[in-house]
Amino acid sequence: MPPRIIAHLRHNFVAYVALFFAITGSAVAGSGVLINSSRQVGKGVINSGDVRNNTLTSVDLRNRKAVGLADFTPAALEDLKKSLGAGPAGPQGPAGQNGSAIAYAYVQSTGNVVEALSKNVTDAMVTYAPTGGYCFDLPFEVKNAVANTDALLAEGVAAVKVTQGADVNGGCAGEDVLVETRTPSTGALAPKSFYVLFN
Repeated sequence: MPPRIIAHLRHNFVAYVALFFAITGSAVAGSGVLINSSRQVGKGVINSGDVRNNTLTSVDLRNRKAVGLADFTPAALEDLKKSLGAGPAGPQGPAGQNGSAIAYAYVQSTGNVVEALSKNVTDAMVTYAPTGGYCFDLPFEVKNAVANTDALLAEGVAAVKVTQGADVNGGCAGEDVLVETRTPSTGALAPKSFYVLFN
């Protein structure tokens, strides 16, 4: 080898070595084999935008587990429900307990009790006073009562007073409960059909 070439190589050896590594390093990076282990990728480096749609399946996930329901959008969950359809009917539950009301009644404006819609209250227990008061003489102790007028028939309000034997409205002497019905626009007593419940 001529002396001039040998001298050139001696003076430029470091530069040639650096050039060699730079060229081979670029080739390795450009070939796509630089990353060959998940340990070379930090958490959060690869995100949804780096993954081609519809390319990952459950086999690509740890323990072959698919995504959870928490990962679905509300619209996707609705579509899933529709595709699966309704499940089989469950077993019949136990019968519920009877209501706690001692008695209840549907009383027409005339004072007649509709027994099909009533419990433990009959016509004989109700007296209608022309002033709009309905007196109840009941065979059981009443601690409280509530009433409301039948909104399907006419506008009205109902007020209840548990009398416990007092003389109320001038015509319910010795009765247990007084229900007064009124016309809201005038506040005047008026006959109205109503529902009442006793406890």
